[in-house]
Amino acid sequence: MERRVEALVVGGGLAGLSAAYFLARRGLRPWVLEREAPLSCTSDKSTEAYRLFWPGDEDLAALVRESLDLLPPFAGVARPNRRGYLYVGRLEALAAWALGEEAPAWARAFAPGRFLDPAYRPKEGAARFQL
Repeated sequence: MERRVEALVVGGGLAGLSAAYFLARRGLRPWVLEREAPLSCTSDKSTEAYRLFWPGDEDLAALVRESLDLLPPFAGVARPNRRGYLYVGRLEALAAWALGEEAPAWARAFAPGRFLDPAYRPKEGAARFQL
């Protein structure tokens, strides 16, 4: 039996799977090549976390934000979970970019007296695919 590849997508991360999804919606049969499990890690292997804070790269943050919004229809395969991201550091460093919401009480209790004003991003999160 002959197999025909109409579209080949290299990489099974958010961008690759999004590309494959939209190619399929247009009637193509994309193949996805990925050496790891789908969405099992980000490019920097950061424990499946897709964060929206990328210093100096607003375009990448916008891409991740839009990609996260595409995950709910895949709930049967993925487990989208916007559990939030907590950035902790010294006040001077956090003040340079802390545009997020106020950290919840549990975050402030994480290391009382050791860190000042943690920045909490409640809409950031992760999705883990089960194979």
